[in-house]
Amino acid sequence: MKAIEVKHLSFCYDEKTPILNDVSFTLNQGETLTIVGKNGSGKSTLAKILVGLLPFKNGQIKIFENEIDPKKDIAATYHLAIVFQNPDNQFIASSVEDDIAFGLENYCVDPARMHDLVKKYAKMVGMENYLEFAPENLSGGQKQRVAIAGVLALNANIIIFDEATSMLDPEGKKDFHQTLNTLKKENPLLTIIMITHDKEEIINSDKILVLDKGEAVLFIKTNELNKYREQFLNLGLDLPFNYSLISELNKNGFAIDFSDDYQEIIKQL
Repeated sequence: MKAIEVKHLSFCYDEKTPILNDVSFTLNQGETLTIVGKNGSGKSTLAKILVGLLPFKNGQIKIFENEIDPKKDIAATYHLAIVFQNPDNQFIASSVEDDIAFGLENYCVDPARMHDLVKKYAKMVGMENYLEFAPENLSGGQKQRVAIAGVLALNANIIIFDEATSMLDPEGKKDFHQTLNTLKKENPLLTIIMITHDKEEIINSDKILVLDKGEAVLFIKTNELNKYREQFLNLGLDLPFNYSLISELNKNGFAIDFSDDYQEIIKQL
C-alpha cells in the first residue's frame, strides 16, 4: 500500500522564489526513505508540508490514498508526526511523563487509559525509568527518545525525522538508531522518512530522494546507489563509507555485488 504519494509539488514563500519545484515521489507502507541535499535544497520545507505545517498550492499529496486539500480538511496528515532537529523545541511539560501524555490529552484519550499508554510508549524507547525526570536533565539521545515516544503515542503511521541526529554525539546517534531498529522490528509497517546530512544514515533506508535547489534530481532504491555514483558525487554529496569500500574492492578484483543483501556482505568483510 502507498503510504505517501507526492506528484508535481511546488512551493514558494514569497510567490517569486520557488523552494520546491515539481517534486514527485512515492513511498510504500513500511519503507524507509532518506532525503538528502545541500542546505537550502528544500528538505525541511517538504517535511513541514507533509505534516500540514505549511499549506501548498501546486501539486498533489496523498496519504494512504487520501488526498490532502490544504484549503479544507487536512485530516490525512494525522497519520504523520515529526521529530525535529532540536528536541528541546518539542518539549512543553515539566516531566517526561507529562510530555508524552500531552498529545494524548489533545486527542481526548480517556484519562484512565493515559498512564498505561504513556508507560507503554516510554518502555518502547527505553525511557520507562525516566518518567519523573525533567526533560532538561536528560542527555541529547534521551531527549530524542522522549520525542519519539511522544509521536508514537499519537499512533502515527509515518514518522519524519528532520535532522534528528545532527545534535547528537556518536553514542547518542548509536542509541537513536538502535531505537529505530527496535521500532521497525516491533512494527514492520511503520513508515519512516529521514532527513539528514549524515551520509552513513543512507544505508539504513530503502529509498533515497535527492533534492537540489528545490528539485528532485534523484529518486532511487538504496541498493541502486552505485549506478548513480557519479551523479551523486557531482551534486556535492558524499557516499556512505560502505559503498566507497565496496567500489574500491571491486576495482581491486573482488567481485562483490551491490545487492539487496549488501549490508550482510559488508558484515562479512
